[in-house]
Amino acid sequence: MTDQELDRLLYAHAGAARDLVLAQLPPEGELPDIPTSPRFQRRMKALIRRADRPGWAKAALRCARQAAVILLVCGTLTFSGLMVTSQAFRTQVLAVVTQVFQEFTEFRFSAREETARRAGDVALTYLPEGMEEIRRSGNHINLHIFFEDATGNTMRLTHTVIGDKTSHVSMLDTEDAEVEQFYIQGEQTTAISKGLDHTILWTSGNSVYLLTGTIAMDELKLVAAGVQ
Repeated sequence: MTDQELDRLLYAHAGAARDLVLAQLPPEGELPDIPTSPRFQRRMKALIRRADRPGWAKAALRCARQAAVILLVCGTLTFSGLMVTSQAFRTQVLAVVTQVFQEFTEFRFSAREETARRAGDVALTYLPEGMEEIRRSGNHINLHIFFEDATGNTMRLTHTVIGDKTSHVSMLDTEDAEVEQFYIQGEQTTAISKGLDHTILWTSGNSVYLLTGTIAMDELKLVAAGVQ
């Protein structure tokens, strides 16, 4: 059987397979009542609002998203030009390659030299009021530090260390998102706001920092600026 014949066969029976799976599910009244977190509920409401948008609104958002990622690429290209003309930028350790897809933007990092630094070897000089570290997970190359406050707001700092024999890829959701470029301690930084979720990505030396959270972007920028 050729790949084309297999594709036609799967397409012809996809509807029947869907109906079979749905028929095995219990009626809606018999589904268990499983409590969900406030964050999950907020995300589901956002998805429902997005699905209810009329076609013209979705088209407008797609155009806005495309404009945002174009600005992101232009910012990256401008930054690359600065690396050639500025002594400060010529000393940058990490090389960053950005590629924009339909719904995501890929950031690929590689290093020109080795480092003895380990992931998690960071200090945060600023935290929002009530935000506390609750756990860490990962290893000496890639470590996640999780924070939470009493109201359910969350924050995560991912610290990745790149050596001359390793590389790292970050895929960030930029569809229908607000994308902004700014600087942290002289390093170009990308900030992405999408609904209730906010993300900041930047590099310093051999380190890649990814900071995400449900707190306001202004607060998240203060946290990022205080990472040492």
